[in-house]
Amino acid sequence: MTISVPNVIAVICDFDDTLGDDTTNLFLKEILRMDENDIDSFWNKEVKSWVAKGWVRAKPITIELTAEELEDIFEKALKHYFDELIN
Repeated sequence: MTISVPNVIAVICDFDDTLGDDTTNLFLKEILRMDENDIDSFWNKEVKSWVAKGWVRAKPITIELTAEELEDIFEKALKHYFDELIN
């Protein structure tokens, strides 16, 4: 039996906290490498301006990553999740 491995990996992010607490800010910090000031600016300036223009739904974000980058991101996310779970 031959198993084919796709060259496309889908990553689903939880932006409404149904899968975990505050995954949006975790995404902004860990994936987009924003610091606290950037995250505050994102919510208080960018998102507010989108809402003022009538935006009400999250826009899809496509990010291309190498397998090594994706592995590093998942490792950090899992470590963060389990650290929160334990503490």
